[in-house]
Amino acid sequence: MFAGVGDTLITIDKYRNLENALGKADVFGRKTKEGRIEVRFAGMEKDGSVVLYRRDISILTNETTMSRSGLYTSTTNSTDRFNADVTTQGNVVTVKGDIKSSSNTMTSMPKEDYHVVVPEGSIPIKLSPDERVLPISGLLIIMENRSKNSIQYRIQNQQ
Repeated sequence: MFAGVGDTLITIDKYRNLENALGKADVFGRKTKEGRIEVRFAGMEKDGSVVLYRRDISILTNETTMSRSGLYTSTTNSTDRFNADVTTQGNVVTVKGDIKSSSNTMTSMPKEDYHVVVPEGSIPIKLSPDERVLPISGLLIIMENRSKNSIQYRIQNQQ
């Protein structure tokens, strides 16, 4: 790959398990973002050193399986009353009455989740002319060719 001055060499998104009501990992394997790492090419110094900048971004969140999926519960209380007047005339029974009913419903919605991005300052990284490899989060950025305004590089898993 190639990068010019100011270009991003790599962006690594960081995730963590989405927690369930017991604080354990979600049974469906769902994740929530925890942050990101960016490495940018800033140029080359006169001595041939490559200058890179690393910026870490953390994300604070209260997101859980309950806030993402939601739990909607409703509770209904009902009261019914029946009043009746019964009159009898011979074989005829007359019933007059009324029913009064009232109910109360309460719905509980999931708590709204939030995400707060907390950027941290950029960290300058200087690779001397004889350095070709920069390890970062389990990956290796390997410099292939360098010039004043660009670099050619490749990324591979660290082993």
